[in-house]
Amino acid sequence: MPTPDTRPHLRDLRIEQGWTQQDVADRLSQVAWARQEQPVAANADMVAKWERGVKGVSPRYRKLLAAVFHVTVDQLGLPGLPRGQDGARRDADSLVAMVDQAAELLEQLGGAGRTIRPQVLAALTGDVLNRRTMLPILDTPAPAVSPPDPAELDTLADQYQAARATAAPAPLMTALTAHLRIVGDALSQQPSAGIRCRLLRNRARVAILAGQIAGDDLGNTIAARAYYAQATDDAYELADHPVAAIAHGYAARLAITEGQPAAALRHLDTAARLHVADAAITSWLAGIEAEAHAASGDHATARDAMDRAHKALARVTEPRAVAWFTDHHPARLAAVAG
Repeated sequence: MPTPDTRPHLRDLRIEQGWTQQDVADRLSQVAWARQEQPVAANADMVAKWERGVKGVSPRYRKLLAAVFHVTVDQLGLPGLPRGQDGARRDADSLVAMVDQAAELLEQLGGAGRTIRPQVLAALTGDVLNRRTMLPILDTPAPAVSPPDPAELDTLADQYQAARATAAPAPLMTALTAHLRIVGDALSQQPSAGIRCRLLRNRARVAILAGQIAGDDLGNTIAARAYYAQATDDAYELADHPVAAIAHGYAARLAITEGQPAAALRHLDTAARLHVADAAITSWLAGIEAEAHAASGDHATARDAMDRAHKALARVTEPRAVAWFTDHHPARLAAVAG
């Protein structure tokens, strides 16, 4: 149980601003959108637990909180990684934290998480072998796994997307790569046509999320580009033009962040030629196009693209072509315009 002396400084910072805990949660959401990140799942209860020191704060939320309060991450007063004089001990501590994070994520994923559990543990064991430490904790044989249930894989995809707001990026990425490996293995077994389509559709969705985490959260743009390419290939194999357009859109966003607006516009041109009718996707792509034109100095064309983005957003109805796609949020367009 944290003592008053070891609790974070979040409560003091919040009171200085005259904010409620819900105010902090709302501002976290605003900052996340302004930084072109995924929506956050913070609420007043989560902020209260952070203030009491009973719930850890992921690296992503640390950066967002620092931006909300206009302080450095260190000035938040949050507990850091364990420190010790012995290098091996520090390495062991970090591995304990990694295992704890993976266990917490698997618990969060619920019963469907058993599908990827052996692969996640195998990945962690590999990391331990590389570091030569803590092997007795993880060196256990993985149980035999039956072919994955496509319904469970789809449930996991939903849960990964929900977990992104609160889970640490590294263990979530481990789960996603394990998931993609399992789907790839299942596809290599020559399943029936119906199962194959479900597996390809699932892999495309999970690969897009893996690309977002690799590029946005972990800074591995090479891996992100490969994940988006995998998603694009799977979508084309299915003739699923909306998902292909989404994959091209994320690849365009990645190109913009790397200072390549011309490459981004090529991705967007390819997406436009798919003639996707879904207004949510059309709005999102137009917003990215506005960013690309602005980055290349063509502000008049950027304004035209923003106008198209807002008009398309006003036409969004349910059901949509891709139910899991949520990046067409009005706050994101406001952040782009800003």
